[in-house]
Amino acid sequence: MPKAPPKKRKPRLQPIAVEFPPKEFLRKLIDMGRTGGLLDNFEEGFRKEGNPLYAWEAYLLARWHKLGIPEWVLEYLDSTAFRLFEKPPKKDASRYIAKALNLHTRGKGNIYSRYFDLQDRLRVVRTVLKKVEKNPQDNLEQIYCEVAEEETERSGIIISNVTVGKWFQEYRIYFLPKTYKVKPLPE
Repeated sequence: MPKAPPKKRKPRLQPIAVEFPPKEFLRKLIDMGRTGGLLDNFEEGFRKEGNPLYAWEAYLLARWHKLGIPEWVLEYLDSTAFRLFEKPPKKDASRYIAKALNLHTRGKGNIYSRYFDLQDRLRVVRTVLKKVEKNPQDNLEQIYCEVAEEETERSGIIISNVTVGKWFQEYRIYFLPKTYKVKPLPE
């Protein structure tokens, strides 16, 4: 009886060198104005929004800037590590993993679209704050109009001054102390 040809072995996967973090990802974070100095704000976003991408971004930036990993990030990682091994499924592992990492979502969009939508809103708020800091005597409504025009030109999406004002009132807490009050100047 002739011998069967030897089975072909699958080539072993070779580890690949990946720059940490990938340059284009870091460049995007820098373009968005994110720096290690905002690590404290990530926790508030994580707790307020319930979006785990805050923990992952805080982890990445802490590692990149050689800072200590915040305790709340470690708590998130601990809890997800335990959930990963609670009841591993026999099928549909990707859904199980997403749920364990708290990456599953209900509602409008997904966690990425909501996360980056919020980052866009925070960029608008930062722009308003920079203009207020540069010209504190300017009327806040006037600043909202300027930022709305700039943002519309930048993104190609029409954003009204009312939207800018609403975002500013809602999200300024990410940048200002809770006791700080910003009121429009009388006309």
